[in-house]
Amino acid sequence: MTALDGELGKFFDDGTELELGNGWNVLRPLKAERNPLTESIDIRLVAQPGRGAAYVIASGVIALTTTSPDVQIDNEAAAASDDLDTITPHADMGPGSVVVLRSTNSSRDPTIKHATGNILLVGGLDFTMLGATNNRIGLMWSGVRWHELWRF
Repeated sequence: MTALDGELGKFFDDGTELELGNGWNVLRPLKAERNPLTESIDIRLVAQPGRGAAYVIASGVIALTTTSPDVQIDNEAAAASDDLDTITPHADMGPGSVVVLRSTNSSRDPTIKHATGNILLVGGLDFTMLGATNNRIGLMWSGVRWHELWRF
């Protein structure tokens, strides 16, 4: 670690995360180097998606209030099951924006519906998060629809 690394580390010693924008936060600096030719400082950081907001499905819809890629969903009125048909993107989300959906409660099973609203899933198959908060589905916004990238 260089002296510059040590100086940068002081800003992160209290566990504070630095928001980078687009829903990403810096966890800690990895390396900082001074470029002798340009006198600029190159900083490499360890980053992760910011803490997302939790959304309750209302009549099949959630409206994103943040650009964070971490989207936690729960069923309307704490019902055992519910369908998510439409995701309204945040105004700052353009084409190519990605979200990762996960359930907030293992006793409730939200189902992501194919082509009922603005979500298109691979193979035309709905995705139900059965009794687990570790199920995930990645979606990319095209500007018109959300397209599935992966699921597990």
